[in-house]
Amino acid sequence: MIKRQLLRSFVSVVQCGSINRAAILQGKTQPALSQQIQRLEQQLGHALLLRSNRGIRLSTEGEALLPYAERILSLTDQMSLKPASQGKQHCSIGLVEDLVSHHFTRVLADFACVHPGLSLRVEVANKQSLFAAFERGELDVLVSMPMTNAPAPIQEFSFPLHWFAEHGFEHQGESLPLVMFSQPCSWRNRILEALNRENIPWHIVFESSSLAALQAATAVS
Repeated sequence: MIKRQLLRSFVSVVQCGSINRAAILQGKTQPALSQQIQRLEQQLGHALLLRSNRGIRLSTEGEALLPYAERILSLTDQMSLKPASQGKQHCSIGLVEDLVSHHFTRVLADFACVHPGLSLRVEVANKQSLFAAFERGELDVLVSMPMTNAPAPIQEFSFPLHWFAEHGFEHQGESLPLVMFSQPCSWRNRILEALNRENIPWHIVFESSSLAALQAATAVS
């Protein structure tokens, strides 16, 4: 009989796209997880994962096994749930748009590896709307920059504000063209105050409340 843990390791590697990443998320060493995959392959008599310099991909037998493995794990996870906890298998998270970057898909994939039985709802909006939703009890977790008069956060991190410029850029004293978030923006005043302290002239050429619009404007500027 195939152990459920071997199937879970197999599905985790497929979802993460990497044995190393799956091992980190499961709190195992890479050799230990590789051995579990090898044990599963030995029991079935087929190679399930094909390894190359580009990473891993499923063999024909692996593609055939995957939907059955996912179904078996889903059913056994449902059977192991206690009745009192069945209503807690959903999580709502609020994120400001700044945090939904190119890495967001990778974060979601990692989350699915760690919590395969959890249904996740992500709400992306400005922090005013998110704080209001959090206070109404519509969000379980809120990740955002702080707001004045907001409840004390469970955990808080501080990071320095860095300046970035295109490679080879040198300021020659001309007025800096700025692409900025529209008000309200907690960073806007700090940026302008820093420029004024250094007597650097500036002018705003584009502003928007959309991160995607700002990134597009920066790309063509």
